[in-house]
Amino acid sequence: MGKSRVAPLKTVTVPRLELTAATLAVKLNKQICDELDLSISQIVFWSDSMIVLRYIKSENKRFQTFVANRLQVIHDASTPNQWRHVPTKLNPADLASRGISLGRATGQDQRDLQFWLNGPDFLWKDPKLWPTQLDDIPDVEDTDVEVKKPKARVGAVINSKDAP
Repeated sequence: MGKSRVAPLKTVTVPRLELTAATLAVKLNKQICDELDLSISQIVFWSDSMIVLRYIKSENKRFQTFVANRLQVIHDASTPNQWRHVPTKLNPADLASRGISLGRATGQDQRDLQFWLNGPDFLWKDPKLWPTQLDDIPDVEDTDVEVKKPKARVGAVINSKDAP
């Protein structure tokens, strides 16, 4: 099953759009699992966005509301170890954003259509032959705009006996 969305009119950063796509992936997964009467042994989610993979794997950061809400949906419906990186050139989802012409039956558009319908060749092979994973995905930097900045409050109590 494939699905794409048009970017909203309101300007949204690319990492937020990618995170929204990851949220859509787990929602579609739930829909598919609810509809199929099959025993599924393993579910793998793929993203070509390293920042999204960092957000999903991050356990010690507090994020801005937009990101936090989408991460909650992702974490409720999947585990971080289900998420893997796919190189952009092997990501059929990118075809939806570039567009392919279904009217032409030959050439690159036909190859793109087959790539869209069948997925990348590696998925039909043993998982040991899939793209190597980045085991050490670095943590989200504290300077990331989506990381909430810590706030400190300071209070003082004056004892009335000590007051002048």
